[in-house]
Amino acid sequence: MTTVHNRAFVWGCAVLCAAMLGGTTTSFADDTPSLAGKYRCVGTNPGGTKYEGTVTITKKGETYLLTWSIGGGTHQGVGVVRKGLLCSSWATNAGGRVITGIVVYEIKGTSLAGTWTMLPGTGEVLTETLTPFN
Repeated sequence: MTTVHNRAFVWGCAVLCAAMLGGTTTSFADDTPSLAGKYRCVGTNPGGTKYEGTVTITKKGETYLLTWSIGGGTHQGVGVVRKGLLCSSWATNAGGRVITGIVVYEIKGTSLAGTWTMLPGTGEVLTETLTPFN
């Protein structure tokens, strides 16, 4: 996938997610406390295997920047909070191939319960849970 197509996909995911969450173009403000911090990440891969890693979430204006460190690789994304959900794009380079996707986390107190998918992918919707480090 070319860089132009990759950017178009990520922006398309962000627009789709904003539409699903009922966002407006004027403000993405939410009364959710800041999610900035470092989290333990546990999730399920396609095929059912489990993975673990860390996620760093940084607030930038009205958005959140996410960096996943999983299995020696790094994924990066940008997200917005709306109606108790953090919706983020993500992208990584795996063996010279760009893989992108989306994740939607339900904010449950200090933890985040997510569902995610990727492109290219199997069409599965998978799970991921973030728990803050103390």
